[in-house]
Formats: sequence, C-alpha cells, structure tokens
Amino acid sequence: MILAKNGSSSGSSFVSSSSVLTDIQTTLSDLQESLSESRKLERRLKLALGEQTVRSSQLEDTLKRERTRNEKLLEVMRGVDSSSSTTTPRGSDSPLSTLHDNKNILDTVSPILMQYRYDELSLSHKRCLKILSRKESLLKTALSEKESIQAKYDDLLVQFQKLQKKTEVLCCKYFTLRAKKTEEARRGRRCSS
Repeated sequence: MILAKNGSSSGSSFVSSSSVLTDIQTTLSDLQESLSESRKLERRLKLALGEQTVRSSQLEDTLKRERTRNEKLLEVMRGVDSSSSTTTPRGSDSPLSTLHDNKNILDTVSPILMQYRYDELSLSHKRCLKILSRKESLLKTALSEKESIQAKYDDLLVQFQKLQKKTEVLCCKYFTLRAKKTEEARRGRRCSS
C-alpha cells in the first residue's frame, strides 16, 4: 500500500484501509475457529457413529441368537424335535424316546436363564416407564409454556389491534385538521389578496 505523507484525505484513507484489514483479520480468525470447532464436532460424531455401529451389530447378533433359541423352544413346545433327522435310528421312533429327547432340550433351558431373561425384561420395562414419565412431564411443561405463550400472544395481539385503531383514529384526525388548516390558509390568502 502506498501512503501519501501529506494531506488529510490520505490519512482517512489509511484509517479506513486499516479498519478493513482489521475486519478481514477478525473474520478470518472467526472462520478458523469455526473450522476447528466443526472438525472437533465431526470427530465426535464419527466416534459416536462407530460406537452406534458396534452396538447395532451386537444387538443384531443377540437378536439372531434369541430368534434361534425361540425357534427351538417353539419346536419343543409343538412336539417337534429339531435335532432329529429324517432317518431315525432304531428304537428311537417310539413316543417315549421323543418325549425323553424333548425333556432333554427343555432341561438345557435352565430356570436360571429364564429368570435372568425375565429380570432383564423387567429392568428394561422399568427404564422405559421412567423415560415415559420424564417425557410426559416434559410434554406437560412444554404444553403449559405453550399455553402461557399463546395467552401472552393473544394479549399482545389485542393490544396491537387497540393501538392500531387508535393510530387510525389519530391519523384521521390529523388529516382532517391538516385539511382544515390548508383550507384556512387558502381563505386567508384569498382575503389578503
């Protein structure tokens, strides 16, 4: 930048140029901070996505295991032995041996495992009820706030309409008085001429 040493106009040009440079530098530093924050947020989001992906795959695996377990239990309850093939060994085609095989399958599903599953479901149910309770209280709070805001809005609307009517009345009076003054001024000019 070339600066003239003499003259007040060049001094004001220097001041305005330096303020523009300062503004540019400020904007640039703001943009750098914003970029840094965006990158940090992107990293956090990628980590959260990775965690959710791992959790999703774990849940899918658990779901597959539970489905096969449930299918086996259903087969046992229906009296179908999934472990037997189409060719049965000698002596196993009697109803007593099938009942014995089904009892063995049922014995593998321990009552402790069933109790564990029940406890898990019970805890999950309690957590869901707590979450639902919190959501309901938040909803009630939001609804009461909405009603309060709606009431304030309605009051402000009524006040605005009243003020608008007053403004219209005042404008009409102003224009009426102005017309009278203009008419009186014309009459005064006519009388004086």
